[in-house]
Amino acid sequence: EVSDVLSLLLENGHEIGLHGSYESFDCGELLESERRSIEECAGIRVLALRQHYLRFRAPDTWRAATEGGLRVDSTLGFADSEGFRAGTAYPFSAFDLQNDREVGICEVPLTVMDATIFGYRRLSGSDATERVMRLLEAVRDVGGAFVLLWHNSSLYEPLYPGAKDLLTCVL
Repeated sequence: EVSDVLSLLLENGHEIGLHGSYESFDCGELLESERRSIEECAGIRVLALRQHYLRFRAPDTWRAATEGGLRVDSTLGFADSEGFRAGTAYPFSAFDLQNDREVGICEVPLTVMDATIFGYRRLSGSDATERVMRLLEAVRDVGGAFVLLWHNSSLYEPLYPGAKDLLTCVL
């Protein structure tokens, strides 16, 4: 069943990436194992990653991703605040300051996550829409990448009123 769903997603132009497990944020061996499992199921090469709970520690998370055979990461963002943790809306080559070299990962920084808006910040529908649209406009103004992390559970209106409308507005 999982293989069928992944095939359907690929046929419709979606990218399949790895959502690293909780302990994998600094373990290349674990990331490699998880990546290979998805690749076997999907029948494709998996290059992209976002870590569970946005667990991130520079440069360890980037090093682990490289060791795990990944090339793109979108973990770098705030869990408790929307915005630009990396100070930019542009993808960039991750750099290891300790070893004075590029790591081999393209970081596409996260802009906003639904759990930030509705969980940590507890914004209402109109306030949430205003804040997210302001970020979207800022990214559009500079020609950057707007990276949105949206969980399917947020579409359950009784728990997240306005979340579905916000997602529709952003899309």
